[in-house]
Amino acid sequence: SAFRSLAGTKMSACEQFQGLLCAFRGLVLLPLDSAETEKQMEVFLGGDCLAQLVSSGAIAYGGVDCDSEAGQEACRQFLLCVEETADLLKLECSCRNYRNEFSINYQQIFSSQTRCYRPAVLRGALSLTEGSSFYVNGEKFIFSASILNLGTELHCAWLILADLLRRCSDGGYGQSQILNNELPHGLLLLDAAWAGFEAAYITQLMQIEHGARMPLMNAIAATKPSIVSLEQYSAAMLTISQLNKLANFEGKGRSDLQAKTLMCAHSWLMKHGMTGNRATGSFYRGAKAMLQLVAGNVCDSFCKLQSYLQTLEGCIMEVDPCLANNDKLASYLMRLEECWDIGDKYLLNDVNLKCFLRLASKLEIFRQTSGALAEMVTNCEAALFLVLPRLVWLSTTSCGGRRILQGEMQATILEGLLPHAQDAPQLRAAFSKASDLLSSWLQAVRLSADLKKLPACLARGTTKALTEAFVQAIVAGPGGGGRCARAVAEAHLAAASAPHRAVHMARQASMAETALAGADAVILDEIEGAFEAMLRELESWSMRLQRHSAKDWNSMSSLLVKSMQGVSTLPYQQDL
Repeated sequence: SAFRSLAGTKMSACEQFQGLLCAFRGLVLLPLDSAETEKQMEVFLGGDCLAQLVSSGAIAYGGVDCDSEAGQEACRQFLLCVEETADLLKLECSCRNYRNEFSINYQQIFSSQTRCYRPAVLRGALSLTEGSSFYVNGEKFIFSASILNLGTELHCAWLILADLLRRCSDGGYGQSQILNNELPHGLLLLDAAWAGFEAAYITQLMQIEHGARMPLMNAIAATKPSIVSLEQYSAAMLTISQLNKLANFEGKGRSDLQAKTLMCAHSWLMKHGMTGNRATGSFYRGAKAMLQLVAGNVCDSFCKLQSYLQTLEGCIMEVDPCLANNDKLASYLMRLEECWDIGDKYLLNDVNLKCFLRLASKLEIFRQTSGALAEMVTNCEAALFLVLPRLVWLSTTSCGGRRILQGEMQATILEGLLPHAQDAPQLRAAFSKASDLLSSWLQAVRLSADLKKLPACLARGTTKALTEAFVQAIVAGPGGGGRCARAVAEAHLAAASAPHRAVHMARQASMAETALAGADAVILDEIEGAFEAMLRELESWSMRLQRHSAKDWNSMSSLLVKSMQGVSTLPYQQDL
């Protein structure tokens, strides 16, 4: 007997057997419903010779918990005791040469030619039934019939060993009879069935994993740095779209990402964003910042994803075949999809993009006009997000008889954010009244003064003074905006009244008091009241603009704030 030859070893056979029984009692069993129990009884108590060795009392051990942390640890400890018992008995181990064909990942799990039982393999055998399937990256996989048969054999061998240990644990068998006869046979039977199932099961899992990683491998192959033609970029975006559909679990998972968006972004940057000699003037500074945000980010997100994919080429086996489980890959795809959403909206429509470039330029002028607005932008204050929709309305509404953004530009800015926005007669009337009052008064001041002594803003006309008054009023908001507009008007009146600019700077307060007599005071009161009325009306439309399509407004406002913060360098340097 194998056990009789071990009397002088460090651990006796009886001690090892008691440890095996203890670990067996520690297994966590899951309850089997009546239908599942009946199905297993039908299989294992049927006509198969091996299955007939399984008693009905052992069926419950087909529901061993190999998934929970406690159940998996208990199963691991029991399987380790099984290995140690087989080694102590010096039982022959079934050949494991098939492991040489395993991938590097599985060779690390099954690191030697020893038994190396793993709970995951047991779980596979116990859970497989006819028609068993599972999904990876949304694709359904079904195990072959041969694997089902091998799984059934391992299931049988497992229940035979469990039945033996169960009866011994209950005192139904003499320990010596089990030690000398049945246990070695049960362990050999389990090992042979285990090796057969493990070889076929892991081989098919590797095939499934290879297929699951194929979208990633296709994307790696299609995004080589050597791609140059439109066809190559189209092929690259096709593979990226498929990868994004499977791996971008936090985003939309879009599968329609176009190469056209990337080509348009690159074209716009080559024409406008990458030539320093055009980066002059306030108009271009605001437009350039917006161009970098829209077109630059599209190119940047593609280049960074392309670079990351190339780093995966030599370590593809380290990537989880369930692509959505790879957080870093998902983050690159998430950013690319967000940039494509914005790029599709603006880059593919020249009118849309020109409109937003002009809007960004106007916001840059507003920022330079108001120190309070500039401070809000620099510190990204919460108040900025109340002021911003007012400034958008200012940019798309008549001001002094001129539209800062004309006709179709106004419709484009507000389209989708607030349908029928142009049907706002009360708001337009309020803007016009405030604008006409201030414009007429400034023009009267201009005509009554010596042009040589006027400040430059009035000497060239009233548009800049109007812009300053509206921006200062809008930044201050209702309750204080009217006074701000009045202060702008008073400052210009004082400047026009001073005989010399140096005297104006020294005597501004007293000259303003002298000038603000009679009719001027009445008109300034009217201007202040008109601006306050305009701001109250504007506030309701500002709220509507933010709330009607909040998601679209948040997306647009984020771009506008970033453009006002002044992006000075392109976010990517690699040429496509």
